[in-house]
This record gives sequence, structure tokens and C-alpha cells, in this order.
Amino acid sequence: MKKRLLTALLLFVMAMASIPCIGELTGGKFGTVEAEAATAYKKLSWSYEDEGQWKKVGNYYFTCSDGEAWYKKSTNSTAKKAPFKGKVGNAFTDIITNGTYVYAIESLNDGTKYRLSCYKLNDDKAKVIQTFPSYESAGFVRIYGKAIVIQTVRDYGTVYTYNVSTKKLTKAASKCFIDYNRSQYFLGWNGQMDGDPPAGTYSLYKIASSGKITKIKSLGKRVTIANFIGKKSYYCSISKVSSTKSKVSIYSCNLDGSGKKTIGSFTIKGSRDDIWVYKLTSKYCEGDVSDETLFKYTYKTKKLKISTYD
Repeated sequence: MKKRLLTALLLFVMAMASIPCIGELTGGKFGTVEAEAATAYKKLSWSYEDEGQWKKVGNYYFTCSDGEAWYKKSTNSTAKKAPFKGKVGNAFTDIITNGTYVYAIESLNDGTKYRLSCYKLNDDKAKVIQTFPSYESAGFVRIYGKAIVIQTVRDYGTVYTYNVSTKKLTKAASKCFIDYNRSQYFLGWNGQMDGDPPAGTYSLYKIASSGKITKIKSLGKRVTIANFIGKKSYYCSISKVSSTKSKVSIYSCNLDGSGKKTIGSFTIKGSRDDIWVYKLTSKYCEGDVSDETLFKYTYKTKKLKISTYD
């Protein structure tokens, strides 16, 4: 059960068609930010283990600690605090910067309000770009091209993109909770996720450098896990065989959704909601049933190994 609760938390954190620019959000003020320098933007993240470490982008070093972002010109110079009024980040702290501008998701009022802000190094204050509705937890996914991708939990997951050139925030996808991303591709849940571990409709998305997100393909309605491995997308679904047995199926497809193949399947004792596949590779998968029975299935040999917890 502890593994399942941790997985659900990581899903939340990571965690963490063309639609008009958002204007109905509270505090719908986009602000004006000058044109950025040519240095490429990077997403910098700090977990609890490496909090406080310095990372260089452009001509500056950056770090985050205790919800605050700091920067300095050299390793020996005095650090300055970026003047964000709220706490920077969520469960994991991250910023997006090109060494001149710093973008952050600020958490205010004990986590009941989130907003996207931008700070130009050495200025006196940060500029608020957008305030999200109350209790709509938000976090950065990544930056691709000119688009910063932001995930919120509103309505089973809403994805926004902010174009650093046009300075426009766009609602890019609804009922989408991004699980994994690689290059211009995303894997994400659609709508409500049921059960423990969660299962639901899963889809493959593609993002353009402008920030437009397109759903390429629906991968299934009872997908429990998916991942990018090499140049393929791998995913697993579980279906009911009887009241006491279930079928686990593993599929692969190209990054653009084409070339779908069934690379393995097996029947195992246990109801569909009690089965959890927590590891998915290109050669085998691992999981458990009701936190009691462990299993490992190898695709090539079609061998299913059953064991129990010590």
C-alpha cells in the first residue's frame, strides 16, 4: 500500500486543437516581459535530496531552497534572492530560466493559490503573468521550443502553455494529466482515474514549439502504466476474465502512435482492481496482487514467475 500511495503522489507532482488565449482566469493579467536573450531556456529542478545545489545557466548560477530561488554571478560572489512573494514550487521545487529571466510557479496562502510569474535578474520585483483559480494546484512539466508547459489539477487535469516570445498563456489540453514526456511527445491520463492503483483512459500527445498540443492516439481505457523506452511507447492494460481472474496485456507503438503491437499477455489470479504493474521495461514487467503476491512476466519466453513477500 505504501508503494501505491507513493506512486499516486508522484503522479500528482510530476510530478506535476488550437484554443484561444485564456482570459477568464482570476487575475487575468499577462504582464509585459521584454524579449529574452538567445540563451536556451532550461528547467531546473531540486528534490529534497539535492535542495540548495547550484546549477549554471547562461552566465549565472541558480539554486532553490525552502521555497526560495537564489542566483549569483560566480561561485564566489554573493547570492541574491529572486523577489518572488510566494513559495517557489510545489512538492518539488523548480524554475525555468535562460540565465536572464526566471519563470516560477508561486504558491501562496498556504497552497490555496498558484500563479505564474517572471523575474528579470537584478530587477526589484517579479511580474505576475497569471493567477490560477483558488485550489488549482499547478506546476511546470517542461519547456519545449518557445512553450513552457504547465500542469494543473483542475477538471481532472488542465494543461496550459505559455509562449515566451508572444507572451500568451493558452489552455492547450483539457482532462489531461501528463504522466511522462519525451521530446515533443507526452503520455497522459484523460479524465477520472479509478481504483488503487489508478487506471483510466490514456493517450499520446504531441506538442509544437509554439505550444499547441494535439492528441495523437488513445491507448486504451484501462491503462495502468505507460512509459517511453527507446524510440517506443510501452503501456499496459488489465481486463477482467472472471470474478477471480484478470488478463494483463502489454503493448508497444512508435512515438507517433503508429505500429501498435501486443508484446505480451498473461492471465493471473486476482480481480482487475487488485493488480498493480509498477515496473514496465522493453523485456519484462513486474507487479503485485493485493500487496501480497509478486509477479514478473518476461515477454520473449512468456514466462510468468509468481512469488510472495518475505
